Amino acid sequence: MKLPQTLKSGPCTWVKDSVFSLEVAEQMNISVVIPCYNAAPFIGDCLKSVAEQTKQPHEIIVIDDGSTDASCQIINQAPIQVRLLHTERRGGAGARNAGIKVATGDWIAFLDADDLWFPDHLERASRVIRRTGAVAYINHYNHIKAGDIHIRNGKMESEVTGTGIDDYIALFRRYGHFVGMSACSVQTRHAREVGGLLENQLRRHDIEFWLRIIHNRPWVFDPVATSAYRKHSQGNLSSDRANAAIYGFTAFLRHRAKAQDMVSYDTVLKERARSAITRSFEAKDQVALRQSYSMAFDYLGPMHKILFQILHQAPCLFPVVRLLRLV
Repeated sequence: MKLPQTLKSGPCTWVKDSVFSLEVAEQMNISVVIPCYNAAPFIGDCLKSVAEQTKQPHEIIVIDDGSTDASCQIINQAPIQVRLLHTERRGGAGARNAGIKVATGDWIAFLDADDLWFPDHLERASRVIRRTGAVAYINHYNHIKAGDIHIRNGKMESEVTGTGIDDYIALFRRYGHFVGMSACSVQTRHAREVGGLLENQLRRHDIEFWLRIIHNRPWVFDPVATSAYRKHSQGNLSSDRANAAIYGFTAFLRHRAKAQDMVSYDTVLKERARSAITRSFEAKDQVALRQSYSMAFDYLGPMHKILFQILHQAPCLFPVVRLLRLV
């Protein structure tokens, strides 16, 4: 067997794209799990992207989470076989857990009802998983804005494999957040072993779930984008960002004890703590500010502790501090 050419960078292994001579692996059975809530404008295109996969899934499970629009009607009229489940507003994490519970495939590929896959998504995921022996797969993704797919230029050009949380943190420090549920595939038994997604982690449960899945297990990041994430413009964007930042900090805080490279992990926690409080100031959201100060302040670096102590007493200074890029 021809082995991949690798480069070492910290604890991660960077695998260059090249031609591999591989033994034929056992056929992968992939269950597609799609949570759906009031996604009538999008669910048809979502299912169409699954139907057009060059590698057909073992099954397609759609979990309608109490939709009040025409989502279920569109799903039932889809020209592909879909297993439709019903839950009552458990949220994205709860709906995915319902899918994890009943999935019969060896692997689960997640897809949101308003997102899309390119035709080779499942084929490429299965090929990379076989080659690397990973139990969790994530790939680069593009954005859908106003109905058009916008190509995001990824900073990573090569496939990256790692084992455990420390390897992920090393990558996160270089490139930031890169986990999206529509780009994520995991072994079904591991998803069940870790208890599925945390349903009280209302935002950023993708990161929290990923950190539990990869703890002491091999994972792989594929820089080739075969999925597209829809960015919505409605809603209070500042408050959304504040809540997402707070839950993002919480996701990392939950798993701090699992890290061995505590210096690197705490560096990320400091960055997430700063982001949570900064986003709350931007949103002018008093509830978010109280929550972020209560949870994240102790994890700030010394300089940011002083700055945010001042801002706590004189919030009118925030625009100046932000303009100077001090936070």
